[in-house]
Amino acid sequence: MTDLLVDFIAKLSTDAEIAKKYKADPAGAMTDFGVSEADQQLLLSGDTAAIKKRFEDAGSPIQIIGSIT
Repeated sequence: MTDLLVDFIAKLSTDAEIAKKYKADPAGAMTDFGVSEADQQLLLSGDTAAIKKRFEDAGSPIQIIGSIT
């Protein structure tokens, strides 16, 4: 199963268009990507421990977290 929040954060570091839209309208960019409201709140909260756990649970590298906080 894919974790859309993890996928979205990963895309922020590789897709200039998504990063530009996120910078201008974080909620809109996440909604367009399909990120749930609860996950949007998590990302916007800046809770790096919880976000790191999501990456770990998804089996994804976590080096990009610093670029969003």
